[in-house]
Amino acid sequence: MDRTTDPVLLPYRHDQRLERLAAWLARDLAAAPVADPLAREWIVIPHPGMGRWLERELARHWGVAAALELVLPGRLLWQLAARIAGHEGAESPWERERLALRIQGQLPGSGDGPDPVRWPEALQPLLRQPRAAWELAQRLARRYEEYLLYRPDWILAWEAGARALPQEPDEAWQAALWRRLVRDSAVPHRAGMRAQALARLVAAEPGSLAGLPARLSVFGLPALAPPQLQLLAALGRHVDLHWYHLNPGSGWWADMRSAAERARLRRRRAGDEDEPEPAHSLLASWGRVGRDFLQGLYGEGGFAIHELGDPEPPAAGSLLGWLQRGLWEVDPAAVAPPALERARESLEIRACATALREVEVLHDDLLRAFDADPALAPHEVVVLTPDIERYGPLVDAVFGAASDECRIPWSVADRGAGGRSGLAAAFLQLLALPQSRLRAGEVLDLLRIPAIARRHGIDGDGHARAQAWVDATGVRWGLDAAFRAELELGEHGDGSWRAGLDRLWLGVAAGDVDGLVAGLRPWSDIEGAEVDDAAALTRCVETLAAWRRRLRAPRPAAAWADAGRALLADFCDEDGADADERAALDAVREALVALESDAALAGVADLALDPVAARAEIEARLALPAARQPFPGSGITVCAMVPMRNVPFRHVHVLGLDATRYPRPSRDEAQDLLRAARRAGDRDLRDDDRYLFLETLLATRERLVLSYTCLAPRDGASQAASPLVEELLDFVRAAYPGAPAGDFRAALVRVPPAQAHAAANFAAAAPSSYAVQWLPLARAGAAPAIVVAAPPWPGQAGESGGAPVESGIDLAALLRFARHPARDMARVLVGYVEDAAPALGDDEDFALDGLGRFRLVERLVELLAADELPRGHVLRAVRAEGLLPAGHAALAPFDEACERARRLLRALRAGPGLAPADAPRMIAVSCGPWRITGSLPILDSRGVVLARAGRWHGQHALELALSAKLGCMAGLATQPAWALAESGPAVEAWRLDATRLSEDWLARFIGLYQRSRRVPLPLWRKTSWAHANANEAERMKAARAEWEDGFRHGGEHGDPATAVLARAFDDPLGAEFEQVSRELLVPVAAVMEPVHV
Repeated sequence: MDRTTDPVLLPYRHDQRLERLAAWLARDLAAAPVADPLAREWIVIPHPGMGRWLERELARHWGVAAALELVLPGRLLWQLAARIAGHEGAESPWERERLALRIQGQLPGSGDGPDPVRWPEALQPLLRQPRAAWELAQRLARRYEEYLLYRPDWILAWEAGARALPQEPDEAWQAALWRRLVRDSAVPHRAGMRAQALARLVAAEPGSLAGLPARLSVFGLPALAPPQLQLLAALGRHVDLHWYHLNPGSGWWADMRSAAERARLRRRRAGDEDEPEPAHSLLASWGRVGRDFLQGLYGEGGFAIHELGDPEPPAAGSLLGWLQRGLWEVDPAAVAPPALERARESLEIRACATALREVEVLHDDLLRAFDADPALAPHEVVVLTPDIERYGPLVDAVFGAASDECRIPWSVADRGAGGRSGLAAAFLQLLALPQSRLRAGEVLDLLRIPAIARRHGIDGDGHARAQAWVDATGVRWGLDAAFRAELELGEHGDGSWRAGLDRLWLGVAAGDVDGLVAGLRPWSDIEGAEVDDAAALTRCVETLAAWRRRLRAPRPAAAWADAGRALLADFCDEDGADADERAALDAVREALVALESDAALAGVADLALDPVAARAEIEARLALPAARQPFPGSGITVCAMVPMRNVPFRHVHVLGLDATRYPRPSRDEAQDLLRAARRAGDRDLRDDDRYLFLETLLATRERLVLSYTCLAPRDGASQAASPLVEELLDFVRAAYPGAPAGDFRAALVRVPPAQAHAAANFAAAAPSSYAVQWLPLARAGAAPAIVVAAPPWPGQAGESGGAPVESGIDLAALLRFARHPARDMARVLVGYVEDAAPALGDDEDFALDGLGRFRLVERLVELLAADELPRGHVLRAVRAEGLLPAGHAALAPFDEACERARRLLRALRAGPGLAPADAPRMIAVSCGPWRITGSLPILDSRGVVLARAGRWHGQHALELALSAKLGCMAGLATQPAWALAESGPAVEAWRLDATRLSEDWLARFIGLYQRSRRVPLPLWRKTSWAHANANEAERMKAARAEWEDGFRHGGEHGDPATAVLARAFDDPLGAEFEQVSRELLVPVAAVMEPVHV
């Protein structure tokens, strides 16, 4: 036989257990050390995570692991091929990131030359848009990278001017583009280097080539591209090559086909006999990647396989072990499955309501596992997910919030700096300044980043003041009128940063001026040290505007790197940086260096990158995981599925196995010539994920938990688990033919409560949660039959008289409770936080929303209360305060609001004869054992009046009644209280006689208020009033109509704070709801009467 076709003898060991393969590797290397004691031992590994695991395993066997060269297959073959072909040490310009830069240099408008590329019509729109053109370059770089790996023959044919797929229209322009890319390259690409190296390896006598390793051990590779396998076989003629293969099955299973493949074959072979059923359906369905690899290794790979050793079958004592044993024997019936009631000891499917709930349940499950098995160490547990960017922050949030007693050490790997660091994300936002409108929210979000805030001298209080100023002065977007004119979006400065900042500085200079200065209303609510915050905000905005101008011009990669470093210096303070901030800054600088280096190596150092493309290039490099990732040490590792795909752990948890997310959808197939001419060994993302799932199952030693979200995040509709999870369930179900479907699913599938505070989590019979922060709400929501497994929470003893009763009560706290009881209780009981400042409107207002109309009418009532001012004066005043839309869009809402304000003023004068108070009035009132002190903000010199620009829903009835009763008891309110609401052509009015409200009512109010500090009360702002204000027979009907969604309104149950508190009740409108309403609000409704004004 000719030596070019002689198969290479390959010592081959295979096993389902990676640790056994590592033991064989340690024995083999120790038994036959290489002749040169200084030579390094070369081991090919599939990913760095396995390399670090293997180092530890070898050190465990040898005592110390040294002189090891652990290398990835692609890197190894490039290095050896470059050495053999005479290009040793050359950096490849054909790495994907560099290739994408070369492609950008060949896009239309980037230069001309021979062999022009005739871009297809479908791509023409993309080529005219910077971001779309950049994405096209990335996609084409990925295509060419795959062609280099899987179709080197096509690449070489294109360079020779030939075509490989004449029938494919996309081949012509891709071949032409490739010829332009290789035209000026001094370093051969992978296909060319491989061809040169292959020729020399085949032609040379064994052992005649210098510079090759003495021995090469291939460890744990799940697959290799056929051309790579061919090059390894040629290398095996000169190198002592050994293979350690992680194999799911011990028998020959590479000819098994999945049900989908068999169906396709039946369609192609109409009339032929069916393919036989596979011996193991899971291996056939999930194992295509490994199957193709085995076929290549034993078939066309060029090896003569010499199998060594005697692999051991896995134990089959648990359900997980039974699955692994059946795969190894390639026969699910090889051993009997264990009892069904023990199934979840080793395999659990978990259906959680949300991704956050998945992580919360994971944390509780891990604590329970550590309690049950003190020998289980955190480093023996791994948490995998196909979407680490989604789950990484959730893990940090949940694990980081745990109490000291429940704290589990953890680390999150495989996240890029852009995803794990707010500072890196802020840097990318700064790079996008040329496309920014300088929206108010964007600027304030930047100032939330600690390093940026420190650089501009703004602390937490300063940021809160800046947000309040921006909201009060009506800043929306844009620097000034010229900024907006440049965008052809008007030539006015209304709502711009200049207008808002000018109002601030006029207020500093002129003080409290009642009128306009230079056409603006000074904002006078600024004094003392607050001026420094105003100066810092001004500097920040001006610096942003300057950088927006500076970053607009295209420039080469090196100039972009310099600009990025200057941008960091202007916006980020490094002196006070903590470790996370320093890591983020280092990551940004590394990304800038990488862009500069990649452009130089790609031969496009002079290519001027558009700002959009430059930012995208830097973002892509920041998205890459750090070269050195945390590996199991003392804590749990949370990582993507690929790096730890087959590293063994005692416990393995997989999050995010939703039907829509895993297997991951196949990539965009546009312009992909591989799809037009498939070959054995070609990779497919969905096939990769199936094999990855199989490897995860095999890597688990004791317990595997597969978790998914069972509710869609948008609408709460039910959603299924991954098809792979369902396939696994079906497979296991077939092993228990006598088990009822419900019993089987209950044995394997766990559905935790949808909320962390559900009482069932803390049930004494089987508590499942360690999250003690949810105990107060859980106890409040527990049904009588459930005993929460925890001691009484703070205040519980006080209900029976054991705790002292607060005697001094702040009126402001009482009023806060009266205005929105549910929000106040949620804040006190469970730490509910609502953003004190509403989200700023970043977009220019061309029409006012409900809140905007309300604020405008309220302000007009103040302006028009004293004198009937000229229309133009009032218009300028409210426009200067930022209360109106820009330009002519302001006139119609202004006139409408003026009419509404005058209507409300006429009603005030005709009815109570009162006006809204100019200043709060201080009171001190005693009621039984309590003394209430504070100021009443709605007290006039003669009585209490509530004037509202909008419909009266009764949500302010408690506030009105409380204020009126206290004002009456303080001797300050000599008239009945009034509530007026302007909504449409008429003004609705109510009069409340506080003298008819007894002090017992006030005592009940205070008593319920104090009880609400300890337990939730079903007191709802609108629903309780609807109940109290209806006829006796209609009370519950009216309450449910307000609580539930209607045809034209959303029910009160949808209010965020109300929704949080309502979870504490089986029925938020139950008997206790009626009781509280009758105690507090029915008496108020009885003393209120509608009045015609």
